[in-house]
Amino acid sequence: MNTQVVTTGCLELDELLDGGIGYGSSVIIRGGPGSGKTIFGLHFIAAAVRANDPALIISFAEPEDKIRQYASGLNIDISKAAFLDLTPTPDRLADNEPYEIFIPDDIEKRPITRSIVESIEKKKPKRVFIDGFSLFRYLYSDLYQYRRQIVALMRFLRDHGATAIFASEMTEQSKDEELAFAADSVLTLTRTSSVHYLSIEKNRAGAYCRGHHAFVITDTGVRMLLDIDHFTKERLYQPELVATSIKPIDEALGGGLYQGSFTVITGNPCSGKSTFAFAVAASLRKKQQKVGLLLLDETEQRFRWRLQRTNEMSCAQFDETHYIFEQIDHFTTFEEVAFLVRQLVEVQRCSIIV
Repeated sequence: MNTQVVTTGCLELDELLDGGIGYGSSVIIRGGPGSGKTIFGLHFIAAAVRANDPALIISFAEPEDKIRQYASGLNIDISKAAFLDLTPTPDRLADNEPYEIFIPDDIEKRPITRSIVESIEKKKPKRVFIDGFSLFRYLYSDLYQYRRQIVALMRFLRDHGATAIFASEMTEQSKDEELAFAADSVLTLTRTSSVHYLSIEKNRAGAYCRGHHAFVITDTGVRMLLDIDHFTKERLYQPELVATSIKPIDEALGGGLYQGSFTVITGNPCSGKSTFAFAVAASLRKKQQKVGLLLLDETEQRFRWRLQRTNEMSCAQFDETHYIFEQIDHFTTFEEVAFLVRQLVEVQRCSIIV
């Protein structure tokens, strides 16, 4: 196991990888179009920028201005990262000769390799992100030569003290197993209509969490929605009875609710379930505990108005310090709900969840 690790730029992903990726390793992130490969790579480079480490982006797919604009739109700072643009320029396209990346002849592919080598030797980056690396495959008509060149490139990066992430396109017809074979770690991205998933296929740097781990792409980049079970640590449970201070309820429950317990309130429509639940939570709140409320079938504004109409809570008592509202819409996935619960408990320090 490599005890020296490098952060991926995503805290939750680091936890899945037992702290991060191995120093000097080569990591493959593969997936279909729109699966999030480039964003993970940008987070990786942004971590180097924050640490004032030299970083290099090599792109076969998108020109420099487009990638920098994309990162800026996500508030991901890659401003100090060097860039090697290997995409076809208008000048190359206007040339009578085809763009060299599509020519498998050895003589024609040398300028590409030489550009990569010269950039790494000149910039001396600690981190390298290679986007659109799948196109590198078309430089080689022979599979053996392609694999040999990949191994040579990864060894060259390692010998120069660079930790690298390669973004590779994955389709049903091609998963680029040659690239995965040579890599130290392999991350596979998939997606459904509502959520993306990341699975760790391989990690030579150390232990890793198996399974499909959900994430969403927001206006600030990737947000992992890890299962609550992943963070749950077994501890000695010491039951503590907490009185609600509502005498009839405490009498019916034998003194109150146990801390850490789950209580389900059922009933017909308009039977007072929400009002009853909030009355109990509000009473417990008087003991200086914070309340987190997940609203699935009505808005926060209407919920506040309804409780005020029933005199359950005055407007002044709805302070944001002790009551944290989270709106859940019909498109919210289970993974996102679980993430919100974790945030309410771990970040907001809520002791009561309704």
